[in-house]
Amino acid sequence: VATKPAAVYFGCEHAREWIACTVPAYLANHFVENYGIDPDITDLVDNVEFYLIPVFNVDGYIYSWTTDRFWRKNRRNNGGGSFGVDLNRNWSEGWGGPGSSNSPSSETYRGPSPFSEPETRALRDFFIAHPNVRVQLDVHSYRQLILWPYGYTPALSPDHILFQEIGSAMKSLIFGVHGLNYNIGPVYTAIYPASGVSVDWTYAQRGILSYSYEARDTGLYNFELPENQIIPNNEEL
Repeated sequence: VATKPAAVYFGCEHAREWIACTVPAYLANHFVENYGIDPDITDLVDNVEFYLIPVFNVDGYIYSWTTDRFWRKNRRNNGGGSFGVDLNRNWSEGWGGPGSSNSPSSETYRGPSPFSEPETRALRDFFIAHPNVRVQLDVHSYRQLILWPYGYTPALSPDHILFQEIGSAMKSLIFGVHGLNYNIGPVYTAIYPASGVSVDWTYAQRGILSYSYEARDTGLYNFELPENQIIPNNEEL
């Protein structure tokens, strides 16, 4: 059983957000290349467990490469010619609330029940099996945002001040790399109401300090971030 505090980073909860998949992989490479050279990286790797999941929504991600570049959901067969559940509306905390849909054809279809999907069940069970997890980062794109709970209610979380302090530090550090501005705030107000999202469940049910990033950009390229921005994006995140 792991005794070190742990961090979970995962990308591509939404299939079309390809830049999100590269962030955990880039971080792994950064650790390997700098371990034993950079004392801060060495200390971090020695004292923290990192669980890095580049592609959470595997079936949807593959479909976005083979068939529909802008596919968002997983590939559940909903019947009636409709496919897919929005995995980031399928977590149980606040499930069924604002910013989610009960229509199987909707981009934000929440699924027939909380944790109806194998992907969200698997990650839920991983968190439960790893009580040493202290922090989570769910990477999305696009809009350049640093987000935290809640998504299902405008009410501020009990740890809002802490979330805000850390979020402000993240914002400053990101800006310091390439001069890009990331806005910060709770999901509900900083982007839009969204119920059944990962950060709400991990924070409320597991006591994890949970953030979600919306990576580059702010609307010029949307989900089709040019190749020459991949490395700069990952350097700042």
